[in-house]
Amino acid sequence: MAVGAKFVSSDRLPVYGTLAVRARDWHIRESGTVHLGMGGKKLPVVAVVPVTLLVVALDLPIPHRFDWGVPVYGEAPAHKGDVLRGNFAIDALAGGQMRLNAGTYQAYAICDTHIQGPQSFTV
Repeated sequence: MAVGAKFVSSDRLPVYGTLAVRARDWHIRESGTVHLGMGGKKLPVVAVVPVTLLVVALDLPIPHRFDWGVPVYGEAPAHKGDVLRGNFAIDALAGGQMRLNAGTYQAYAICDTHIQGPQSFTV
């Protein structure tokens, strides 16, 4: 897994990444969920992979935690043991529920048994 974070302002934290993990039972979706992509293209969701972002700082008593489900698209159903590949771009601070105070932070992304980081940034 690879992930990056780029500071823009105290109320924006773009996070982007790619993942490739072996499918586990809880990743696989058989619900027939379909997202609409660019130009109205139908993208069937075959799996959802959980990704957690932890943002830590020296003066932060508890890390900021962000949890997402990253959809994996495909035409054929996913099976346990398949390699699931996906990518994402998310603004962790979207919605205005939180702002980051001035300071230096480190971000860690966790996906399955993979930890990526630290990625340092300053507000």
